[in-house]
Amino acid sequence: MSRSRYDKIRKEIELNREIEALVRERNVPADKINEWRRKYIGEIRRELARIDREFPDPLAKPLSDGWRSLMDDECGEEGYDFRILPVKNPDDWEDEEIEEYILNKVGYPPINSPYDCTGRRFTMWVNWKRQPAGIVMIHRWGLDV
Repeated sequence: MSRSRYDKIRKEIELNREIEALVRERNVPADKINEWRRKYIGEIRRELARIDREFPDPLAKPLSDGWRSLMDDECGEEGYDFRILPVKNPDDWEDEEIEEYILNKVGYPPINSPYDCTGRRFTMWVNWKRQPAGIVMIHRWGLDV
């Protein structure tokens, strides 16, 4: 993602400051300005909450504590779930067991619908690798649009 996640909010704040300056020049009553300001502050707070939901802090918890999700594009149509499963001996797990674990924890069932574009997520593929720290797991998902 080349753009900063807060660019949209930064631009909105700058625009709202310019609009507020113009409105003050037009001698709009202070109560109307305050009402309008409360509205746009609420919109900015909702946008910040959306960013916090969709772009969690990558340092908030280690990969071994649980699954972490990442949206691959701005529209949320594709993404990854990944984690490191800490096990003492990764070679004790068979390939089928690892795949079943991934699909049971974060996998999505196949879409068997006569309708196109169901709007539901589906599993595109899964991958894993045995490492000294445990089993590194990747789950790729997509959105049926």
